Amino acid sequence: MFGDQLRVRLARFGIECLPEAQHVDGKRSDLWCTIERRGVPIEIKRDRHPELWTAVTGHLLARYTNDPRAKGCGIYVVLCFGEPEKMRPPPSGQRPSPPDELQAMLETGLSEEQRRTIAVHVADCSVRKKK
Repeated sequence: MFGDQLRVRLARFGIECLPEAQHVDGKRSDLWCTIERRGVPIEIKRDRHPELWTAVTGHLLARYTNDPRAKGCGIYVVLCFGEPEKMRPPPSGQRPSPPDELQAMLETGLSEEQRRTIAVHVADCSVRKKK
């Protein structure tokens, strides 16, 4: 569903979005977006996923950004549903609360060089209460 919506929105800019794109060693990124001959792998995790804290390095960097079309670039998206008590704790043990705090903690796990090529985005998917 997310991939379908993204595909429709990006098509008008000439960007093709493919779900579960094939990479070397039979690995598949969640999404692969291409414009002309350049591509960007996108890894997506929910805030409760067991590999939330390791997917950016263990999946995105280790498996997908080494694709020659990506040239070392990638995007890590975390869908945050606003329930920090259900989130997997980070190695530090201190769970982040708001989505921007989660994003900052995920970015802290990247080296300076990795931050130049990897974008981390935490999407706030929490239900807003009516005022």
